[in-house]
Amino acid sequence: MAPTELLTRPAELWQQSTNKMHRSTTDIWRRSTNLWYDSKHMCHQTTMDVWHRSADSWTHSMNRCLQSTDKLTTSAKKLQATGNEAKVPNEAPITSTKIDPSTLPAPALIPNTPYSPESVGSPEPTKPLPSIQTIQYIPYSKPSSRSRSQSESDTNSTSSSSLSIDLDLDKKNAADQQTKDLIELTKKIDTDLEQAKQLRDSKSSQLGEIEHNWINSTINDAKDSNQEMTQILSFYRLIAEKRKGKLGLSSRKRWRTQDCQRVREKYPRLVLHQSRLEKVLTHLATTPASPDFSPEEPTGASLSELPLCEATVKSLVELPVEFEIGASLPVIAELPSESLFPANEEGLIGELPAVSSSIRRNTPIPRIIVTQAVEDLSAEQSRSKEMDEDEYNNYENKEMDEMMAWEKTRNDIQMQQSESLARIVAEMEKKSTH
Repeated sequence: MAPTELLTRPAELWQQSTNKMHRSTTDIWRRSTNLWYDSKHMCHQTTMDVWHRSADSWTHSMNRCLQSTDKLTTSAKKLQATGNEAKVPNEAPITSTKIDPSTLPAPALIPNTPYSPESVGSPEPTKPLPSIQTIQYIPYSKPSSRSRSQSESDTNSTSSSSLSIDLDLDKKNAADQQTKDLIELTKKIDTDLEQAKQLRDSKSSQLGEIEHNWINSTINDAKDSNQEMTQILSFYRLIAEKRKGKLGLSSRKRWRTQDCQRVREKYPRLVLHQSRLEKVLTHLATTPASPDFSPEEPTGASLSELPLCEATVKSLVELPVEFEIGASLPVIAELPSESLFPANEEGLIGELPAVSSSIRRNTPIPRIIVTQAVEDLSAEQSRSKEMDEDEYNNYENKEMDEMMAWEKTRNDIQMQQSESLARIVAEMEKKSTH
């Protein structure tokens, strides 16, 4: 009895488990089918209701449109008929008369009035006509809504003249087009900044202190916002240059998950500062250039034509000269009060024409800009390219490491599952053999 019971017990348990599983699966299948049919019926019913409502509303609106058109035609016919019978006179300007009271004639006697001796007398001679001063009033005409809307549209067009970029990620290849448009926008702002700086330097004498502050603050704000945007887009610019304007899967994923949100936060500020920069450019373009400004340096021939002399310096006038180097150096240009230059052992300096001892403060001083050498610039560019390439390679290596780690963990999980299944099967076989 014992071995038969051991043999029949696992078979009964297996049969019971299979029956329970079959019942549960059939119940789940029936419930799911019932839910699917119910949802299908409800969807069909709602769509039919919506369609009927829309059709009823459309017919109602069509009937109302037809009624309104009929009323308009009848009213137009009535107006045409009445216009043919009697034309409406044009409005004439209202005139008011101002009469001199001294020239008015004496009032005549009205019948059924009491007698007064003052009223009886010799008839007065006829007096000349009163002097009449006519004042013409022109009717006031309100400003047309068309001109108002046109001016508003002009202001709106100037405020929204900047390049609009759609930052929606639902479109196909949205990351490629968005990064391309943003890079073009940053390049355009760079050119506008250079143009604004050149115009500011060339017309500095014609600008006031308030204008200088406004222009400098606008240029600095636009420069800061543009640098922030270019810092975000530098990675995508390098990839687009390598892949001929297209991005890879990893870069598109990075754009969707990380950088697109940062760009959405900084894009409105960039557009605002770009519109302000355009206003600065238009203001500088309309400002006339200074006639005394000459960016060219004096040649050696003009210096040699000056007469030579030797004199002592009695008083000096200090003029600030700015050098745009890493550290500003205080440099002083010395000029004598008698318009004379001292002689030096190495060479002689010419005498200025003695017109006046005062120096004009309005004439702008040409700025001497010392830039880096071409070799230093090329070295910096190559260094920045190497840094960008290292960053790109590190990012790709990081992604590959993450993918390899994920594949390794997945393989480990699969191995554990297969080992556990093999153990269960071996135990079941042992029980069946016993």
